[in-house]
Amino acid sequence: MERILKAGIIRNKQRYFCKECVYHFIIKKVQKDNHILSDKPASQVSLQDIASVAGVSITTVSRALKNRPDINIQTREYIKELAKSLNYQPNILAQSLVNKSTHTLGVIIPSLETTVFSTMLGGIQEVASKAGYRVIICNSNENHETEIANIQGLMNHLIDGLLICHSIQTSSYEHIRIHIGKRIPIVQFYRVASGLPISQILAED
Repeated sequence: MERILKAGIIRNKQRYFCKECVYHFIIKKVQKDNHILSDKPASQVSLQDIASVAGVSITTVSRALKNRPDINIQTREYIKELAKSLNYQPNILAQSLVNKSTHTLGVIIPSLETTVFSTMLGGIQEVASKAGYRVIICNSNENHETEIANIQGLMNHLIDGLLICHSIQTSSYEHIRIHIGKRIPIVQFYRVASGLPISQILAED
């Protein structure tokens, strides 16, 4: 009994089906297409490119890369390896629009040169990284207006959370109040305003 069967034509290429591994594949020109696509910048390799080389649908590629159980394990592993060989990188912006999460935290500190702040920043980055989050760092340079601009810029980047240590000039907190209760949680650390109804992290004496 034959294990490999012809399974029709897709995009002018012969498609095959392996009964043993329960997997559809294409032999013709795969290496050539793979070579051409591997020269593309990672940001330009799409799900469509992977699907074309693998001889499967875009939906199958998407589900395989998400480890969906409705795609058999052989197909999932093949598509993952193919995506890796093509230097595929997912579109973070597109994913964030769908999932409403960027796995990115914004951190505002008064100075990068002060030891206490740089030490705190190192700790924040370590904890965030272990939790699967990236960190965008903004330096207010101990300036209130810069702090306001930093907050607005970070909010525009669709961050998932904001940690802020206020500048030494900051005595008015309206730029914080307008964001309280919205989608993005805000946490103050080290220098905090006690009148704000948000979380605080205080340094031990």
